Amino acid sequence: MVSFEFWQKWLLAVCGIIIVFGLVIALLSWSPLFIVFNTLVNGTFWPGAGPDESTQRFTLWAYGMLGATMAGWGLTLAFIVNGPFGNREKWSRDAIATGVILWFVVDTFMSAYAGAYFNAGVNVLVLALAGLPLVMTLKEFK
Repeated sequence: MVSFEFWQKWLLAVCGIIIVFGLVIALLSWSPLFIVFNTLVNGTFWPGAGPDESTQRFTLWAYGMLGATMAGWGLTLAFIVNGPFGNREKWSRDAIATGVILWFVVDTFMSAYAGAYFNAGVNVLVLALAGLPLVMTLKEFK
């Protein structure tokens, strides 16, 4: 049987991925690292010619805010996972689970509604990565 500490470390790794990806989106969305991501976004919302210059500036700003929010959310989750979750405080597990579910439902609905199905697919992967340790440690919080 896999230990609680394994799942806690797994969840901390997910937090780390969220933090790093958020910082990369915020600071490097304009760079060649984002060719695939930008191709998917631009193809969904601006097929053909791509966004004009003012739209590119807007997306740079929006990615900056999105990335900063993701990094901050990931860091907050990491503190909760490392402290109260590690101490098996039930409220911490409930806070993480409800926050992840709220994010997943709203983000995935809006992504699908806007036609950004690639993002909805990524959301399913992140939900699985974050949800698995929460499910696997349920009995630890009773």
